[in-house]
Amino acid sequence: KKHWGYIDKNGNTVIDFKYLEVSNFNDGFAFVNDNGTPLIIDKIGNIKLNGTDDYYIKSNFTEGLAGIQSKRSNGKFGFINESGRVVVECEYDYYDEFSEGLSAVRVDLNGKYGFIDGKGNNVIEYKYDSVSYFSEGLVSVKINGKVGYINKEGKVCYYKYINYETTQEEYGGSYKYFNSIKILKEKIYGNIDGKIVCFEKVDFPIDWENLYAGVDMVDKPIFTNI
Repeated sequence: KKHWGYIDKNGNTVIDFKYLEVSNFNDGFAFVNDNGTPLIIDKIGNIKLNGTDDYYIKSNFTEGLAGIQSKRSNGKFGFINESGRVVVECEYDYYDEFSEGLSAVRVDLNGKYGFIDGKGNNVIEYKYDSVSYFSEGLVSVKINGKVGYINKEGKVCYYKYINYETTQEEYGGSYKYFNSIKILKEKIYGNIDGKIVCFEKVDFPIDWENLYAGVDMVDKPIFTNI
């Protein structure tokens, strides 16, 4: 079997090549598999945490929290802090690492995904078929066959995935090609005739099926650089 370790920028070995699995360092720690035992180590290879009689460690620390799997509650997942104390109980069928204060989780209730905060509070309800992780205040989600973006309050910001297809939109009495749509902090950016357009006054959720860009969405587009 191949074994993994860590080197510094000069190629010098700083942690021996003895692990079956390793992660990148984050917040000064890394997740490793030491011959079948999941551990969290520091930058010189000292063991920070190695699980307990109650749980296995499943991932590295992100935003001060690491994923764990219960040895007792049907293999459910939760989170511990850097002292090893359980801060989010093991009651989830799936979890993702924390990003911008929230973690995507799935529960038995309906098999859907939602989001919790670092105390285990459900802040975005469990209703999505699939989810990603938060970046710049938004996360991509899929529900009822549609893919889009929501913010941290669960508010829809963009609810039809165009996927760089060229679509014909009416603007200013002529037809333009509206592509490369991007959402950033509840503003919609697009490329019209080679110019970056920012539609600032947007009502969410957007009825994309019955909407012409630049007409019903806003008073007027604002040309800007992003």
